[in-house]
Amino acid sequence: MLGRGKLAFNPPEKDTAARAPGPEVPRAPFTTVAVPPPTGAPRGSPVRAVTSMGFVRQIQLLLWKNWTLRKRQKIRFVVELVWPLSLFLILIWLRNINPLYSQHECHFPNKAMPSAGMLPWLQGMFCNVNNPCFQSPTPGESPGIVSNYNNSILARVYRDLQELLMKAPETQHLGRVWEELHTFSQLMDTLRTHPERVAGRGIRIRDILKDEETLTLFLMKNIGLSDSVVYLLVNSQVRPEQFAHGVPDLMLKDIACNEALLNRFIIFSQRHGAQTVRDAMCSLSQGTLQWVEDTLYANVDFFKLFRVLPTLLDRSSQGINLRSWGRIFSDMSPRIQEFIHRPSVQDLLWVARPLMQTGGPETFTQLMSILSDLLCGYPEGGGSRVFSFNWYEDNNYKAFLGIDSTRKDPIYSYDKRTTTFCNALIQSLESNPLTKIAWRAAKPLLMGKILFTPDSPATRKILQNANSTFEELERLRKLVKAWEEVGPQIWYFFDKSTRMATIRDTLENPTVKAFLNSHLGEEGITAEAVLNFLDRGPQESQANDVANFNWRDVFNITDRTLRLASKYLECLILDKFESSDDEIQLTQRALSLLEENRFWAGVVFSDMYPWTSVLPPHVKYKIRMDIDVVEKTNKIKDRYWDSGPRADPVEDFRYIWGGFAYLQDMIEQGITRSQAQVEVPVGIYLQQMPYPCFVDDSFMIILNRCFPIFMVLAWIYSVSMTVKSIVLEKELRLKETLKNQGVSNAVIWCTWFLDSFSIMSMSIFLLTIFIMHGRILHYSNPFILFLFLLAFSMATIMQCFLLSTFFSKASLAAACSGVIYFTLYLPHILCFTWQDQMTADLKMTVSLLAPVAFGFGTEYLSHFEEQGLGLQWSNIGKSPMEGDEFSFLMSMKMMLLDAALYGLLAWYLDQVFPGLS
Repeated sequence: MLGRGKLAFNPPEKDTAARAPGPEVPRAPFTTVAVPPPTGAPRGSPVRAVTSMGFVRQIQLLLWKNWTLRKRQKIRFVVELVWPLSLFLILIWLRNINPLYSQHECHFPNKAMPSAGMLPWLQGMFCNVNNPCFQSPTPGESPGIVSNYNNSILARVYRDLQELLMKAPETQHLGRVWEELHTFSQLMDTLRTHPERVAGRGIRIRDILKDEETLTLFLMKNIGLSDSVVYLLVNSQVRPEQFAHGVPDLMLKDIACNEALLNRFIIFSQRHGAQTVRDAMCSLSQGTLQWVEDTLYANVDFFKLFRVLPTLLDRSSQGINLRSWGRIFSDMSPRIQEFIHRPSVQDLLWVARPLMQTGGPETFTQLMSILSDLLCGYPEGGGSRVFSFNWYEDNNYKAFLGIDSTRKDPIYSYDKRTTTFCNALIQSLESNPLTKIAWRAAKPLLMGKILFTPDSPATRKILQNANSTFEELERLRKLVKAWEEVGPQIWYFFDKSTRMATIRDTLENPTVKAFLNSHLGEEGITAEAVLNFLDRGPQESQANDVANFNWRDVFNITDRTLRLASKYLECLILDKFESSDDEIQLTQRALSLLEENRFWAGVVFSDMYPWTSVLPPHVKYKIRMDIDVVEKTNKIKDRYWDSGPRADPVEDFRYIWGGFAYLQDMIEQGITRSQAQVEVPVGIYLQQMPYPCFVDDSFMIILNRCFPIFMVLAWIYSVSMTVKSIVLEKELRLKETLKNQGVSNAVIWCTWFLDSFSIMSMSIFLLTIFIMHGRILHYSNPFILFLFLLAFSMATIMQCFLLSTFFSKASLAAACSGVIYFTLYLPHILCFTWQDQMTADLKMTVSLLAPVAFGFGTEYLSHFEEQGLGLQWSNIGKSPMEGDEFSFLMSMKMMLLDAALYGLLAWYLDQVFPGLS
């Protein structure tokens, strides 16, 4: 029907009749369009109104038609806007739980090699297991300093010990005290084992009496002895060998009335002196004789006694000067007290408190914490840990976790070569999933073998010099093992020996107590404190006001520590080197040891033979190891760049914890010592270069992988609906109707482009606001990001046009277009995996797929964000990776080129296959 300014578009009657039996066909979107008549046309003249309209006016009318349709489909409109935003809310949530972490400047402790000495090497392995990062330079970076452990508790205690005691002037006199103690010990051993050497010699009583002694007057006036008897007693000599095993269990009355016993203990100056003394003292009562003994003790000058005792063996000896001892200890006492109250000693007592308990540390973690404080003493809370995000490269994480389909997991079997304790320890380590990983890495170093070939005198000489580190460990193990024999002897000495019993009996004498308290009491050393320390009775019998710490506590702590160390040292296999005839045999033996995870390395001396006895001037050798414990040699840098140093102790230090560097250092030292024929006084420390401060953003790793697929999923609904709408127009022959009314094909495609572009532009604008204000990106220019997403949307729209040309059914097109659109992104995953082999030309080729080009652009976006630069106008044409000729700008150009190619192909196919006629 044609009226003034009105034009009705209806499907042909034939088509309507043909479709009548089927379901009701929805009314065409073009129902009635108001078109004004052209200027100057006669009223009522039959004209083609649409044909006479301009290109822009036609587009306006078609856009109005599409917008009217969208208003009727409110759910579709809302989903197209809200669905992309809801997906990016997930990214905002991920960003909030993975915020930016500003990593401070990193300084790393040096790593001691075996040539630096056994203690620094073991200390370095224990303290650097996490390769801590410190904000300030470490002591080892300073000139002339190699140790980083001067702040450890043991190091501070040793430093205070040197400052207060070892370097003190009073300490120089301790050597004389030690010599006099050694002389006294020799005298006691002689009296016990060889008493005949001092037979006929004794200690004259007059020589050991005080200068103002009252014993003589006491014997004459109080006891009533004659002058001759008193003279015999005072000038008699006591036989010291009779008291070497303690005070005899005899009554004084029995000795005084027995001439033979008198001669046994005393040497008289006269021939019948024993008889004279017996006749004078036998009549005395037991109480009177005890009174005589107490008075004798009260008049003894112990300074004179100890000065006279050594002269029994050597008459030229100066004896033991107890007064000199008193002066030395008196001078040292303030320093000792200051040393005990130093913070280092207090920290030592506090940290070692769990070790003194009966059960020891409660957990393995507590034991490691104690050892860390004692041995390491790192500042800044132990330093921070720098992780690596390259663990997924080349299946490295599988090697570390022991995931290897080609190698069977070793089943634990009882090892008869080691102790029951070690077998139980190994079984517990291998059965626990957490400790199993660490044990897998440590077992080759602790229990593994080092194979070598050829077995010649020259190689044996090198390895003998290289084995010095393990020889030191073997000596330490034997020294600790010796405690099992020495420990019971020390316990017996303090608990049941006659010498300690004599010392205790002497200290319990009231006269001796008074003497010690008067001379040493001011320094805090009392006879009661010494007796309490040497007490051998149960602690329950001690007074409540005395200290409970005695020699048994010291012994128990020492015994527990050394026995525990002995058990663990027994688990080490220190006979490391094993010979092989040739490299083939070495390889076969290595494969056998790998089944038990007992292979450290193989050393092949390539320029030597089994008969080589003299080292060549230049020794060539190679170290062969399991590929999983060393770095891969097929690349010189990480595949995926991330900010920060190579400081991850697992992935970046395989040459260290895998044992390669340690073995190389030992072999080099062995060669140097063999060639130079002298000890090499140089130890090697490896120092990692410091790294400047950087921004550690683990979220960028997530964004690099998920941002492209999020964009694909965000627009997959819009793509399906756009293709469906275009195909539905063909399916209902509305497009042919429009053409019959004078609407060109270009107008129809431009309308669909503008319609889809407007919706996607709104979505992109909101997405840009979400991304920038949601702090998903921190540094990039938001306008560049907006243009980047616009370029992708244009390519996506043109891709929809291209896909619509292959379908004539709207429902099928909607279902397939979404799947095809998602599938076209999947090649980017392969390109990401093979990134090392991707050249710029190859990237441009695969970028003919718009989702792949978008994925490349996202990679460069995340890399620039990781560097803290972001995308700026100055760097969009550059690559953040060295040697890469592709760039972010190139990915945008490729998406625009893709849009043009897709549009051209869509136009061509639409002309060749226009759809239903």
